[in-house]
Amino acid sequence: MYDVCQHMLLPEVTCFDASYAELCTDWGPANIFISHVWAESAGVTHDAIQKLAVALELKGPSDASLSGPMGSGDGPRVWFCTACNNQSRVQCELGDKVLSSPFAQVVRNSLCATVLIVSPLRALERKWCTFEFCFAGTLDKEVLMLTEDGVVQEGHVTPQALHGLAERLVDFECR
Repeated sequence: MYDVCQHMLLPEVTCFDASYAELCTDWGPANIFISHVWAESAGVTHDAIQKLAVALELKGPSDASLSGPMGSGDGPRVWFCTACNNQSRVQCELGDKVLSSPFAQVVRNSLCATVLIVSPLRALERKWCTFEFCFAGTLDKEVLMLTEDGVVQEGHVTPQALHGLAERLVDFECR
């Protein structure tokens, strides 16, 4: 994901001092927050998000459990930091207080119903992803794990992959 940001997003938006989402999308309050691992390959992240898109399409707009309240468009609004944070001045946007960060603001918003963790085993080794996972849980948001096979809670992963996740998460505690 570092390369996507450096070679695809930044060249498009740096001269405008804005995020990719502000310049290239119908941006607005998100109902789905996607947490990801910067060190994950773009291919794995892409495949996971494509599986999410298929799952959302199959569920349709009336299923609030995965798609929540809709934005002004035809589908859910997704918040993905690579596109939604101004990457030219990300340190300034993050600020000094985690609970005031864009991440916390989006998850705290009443329109955001679902938080998805891409590559959950890798993500939960990172402080930001662990914060997002735990913070969403404290706010009673739906927290789902998303792999390149699909949404874990929707039964999209193989039994072997599910067993591996279970072994890693059995002793996990949010602190």
